[in-house]
Formats: sequence, structure tokens, C-alpha cells
Amino acid sequence: MIMGKFNRGDSDTLFIIGIAALLLVFLIGGRNFLNIGGTGFLSIPGGPSVFESVSRSDQSIQDPNSSYWRGKVSLSPGNVYEIQPYLEYVTINAGDVGESGVNISGWYLTNNKGQRRVQFGGNDQYFASDKAVIPYVAKLFLTNNSNYLSPVVLHSGGSAILITGSFGNRSPFQVTSFQVNKCSGYLENVTGYDFHPPLSQSCPVPSKEVGADALQSDCYDFVKRMPYCHKPEMDKFVKVNGVEESGYVDGVGGLSNQCKTYLQAHYSYEGCLAYHATEEDFYKNEWRIFLNNSWELWGKDREVITLYDSSGKVVDQVSY
Repeated sequence: MIMGKFNRGDSDTLFIIGIAALLLVFLIGGRNFLNIGGTGFLSIPGGPSVFESVSRSDQSIQDPNSSYWRGKVSLSPGNVYEIQPYLEYVTINAGDVGESGVNISGWYLTNNKGQRRVQFGGNDQYFASDKAVIPYVAKLFLTNNSNYLSPVVLHSGGSAILITGSFGNRSPFQVTSFQVNKCSGYLENVTGYDFHPPLSQSCPVPSKEVGADALQSDCYDFVKRMPYCHKPEMDKFVKVNGVEESGYVDGVGGLSNQCKTYLQAHYSYEGCLAYHATEEDFYKNEWRIFLNNSWELWGKDREVITLYDSSGKVVDQVSY
């Protein structure tokens, strides 16, 4: 066979063809030729690539067990170390949840009782974890028990305090779950009605109530001295120089019947509702929810509290 001579141009051509062939092998099946991760991007030896990190982050965000609200709604322990159900509570806090807010009625919480061994009958036993469902509640609490139930909607920056038990005092009225409003401080000041944590004492200014400017001087002076969220006590009898006298209000005598009628109409929870319930800023971004359990839900230690949305996906979890 007669073979021709190769010149320099032919060598250059063969070199180019060889390089092209290597690239073709690499693209078709030579993934192991270089260290290429499962993402299809080149990885630098000694650490993950930027693309791999992004991929892992995406996978965690798209975790099928993770709620859409994870990272937007959080759970805090509150007062979990109490054994009395009416003192024990956790708090749900809303971050940036958008203009429409988030409906948490139907969401639920669990403890990790199912993971703790209990000695029962001489053997180690496991019991099911407790589950507490967030109910529909009264948006506007009425003391006559004619409460209309509605979903608990948290707006950005809002909170829901979930008390394990129920409200203890039932007389003169039973307190149910409700959304806090600018009149709620009056409830805190009803004798024997102690909320945990206490309700804010930010009721309307007494001297700014409708009609206060038209009161007689002694009545107006009385109103100006009144503390916020205070319902004046109409004393049946007060001892004056050893003699019992009637007609006193908070120990102050001489007020006219017109003044007393005004005080009774305006300065109470019911009176406050009558004059302020339609105001735009009436409701506060806070809810008080009683889960009505007769036993404590959260352990003092080795506890894991998990918050789920209504689809059973994890919103948040705290452990201590």
C-alpha cells in the first residue's frame, strides 16, 4: 500500500478532529470524566457548587410535609411551665402574611407524649400524643352569650394566645374565646376576672366619651379622675361620720342622678361596645383562644410542640 506524506496542515486537521471527538465523548456519556453532580452542573472539588446549594434550598422549600405558611407564621412557648390549664398557654405569631391574613381555625398542635415512655402496670408504655385543634371563636365577645362564631384570622404582626384550659370564673358571665378589642380592658377589671397574660388597659379615654363635655362640673371632674377601663362602683351605702349614707359612686357623694345615669351608660364593657364597636380601629390584632382542656398539654421539659395547618403540614415547631 502506498501511503502519502502528511504535511503540517494535515497534522493540524487531525489534532482538531481529536479534540472534537473527546468533547463528543464527554457530552454523550462521559459524565464521570469530570466530577459532575446530580444537578447537571460542574462541581468544584472540595465543596458543593453554587447550583447544588440552590437546588438543596429549593428542595427544602418544596418539602411536601412543609406548610406554605412555614416561615410566615411562628410558634412561641409562652407560659408552658404551668401545671394549671388556665395558666398554661402558647402563642402563634404572624409575620408577613399578606393583606388578606391567614385563617388558623382548623390548624392544630401536638405534643410529643407519644415519644415518651411511661411506667404503667410494671411495663413501659407509650400513649398517643395530645392534639389540640384551633376552633372557630367569637370575633366580638358578648356577655349575654349570644356570640356569633367566626374563623380566627391573623394579620401581619398579629398573635393568638392559646390557653390550654377554660376561663375559670363563670359569674356574672362566662368568658369564651374572642378577638381583643379596645373595650376588652373592662373585662380584666371585673372582680375575680383575671386573664393570663393580662389584657391591655387601653380603653377609650373616659373624658373623651361622647357627651362628657356637656356634664355638670362635679360630674366631669369625677370622669377626668377615672382610670381607664374602670366601671364605677355604685355603692349601696357608705359610712360618713359613722352614719351609713346611700347614693355614692366609688366613695364619692353628691353626684346627680343624671350624672350616675351617664356613668352607668358609658363606663362598662357593654357601654363601651355600644359607643365604639363600629369604629374602624375597634379590633386589635390579637386573639384569646381557650382550648378547654382539663389537663395540661405541654411538658415542663423534653417537650416538642408542633403546629400544623389544616392540611396536616408542619408550620412550625419548638422544643425545650
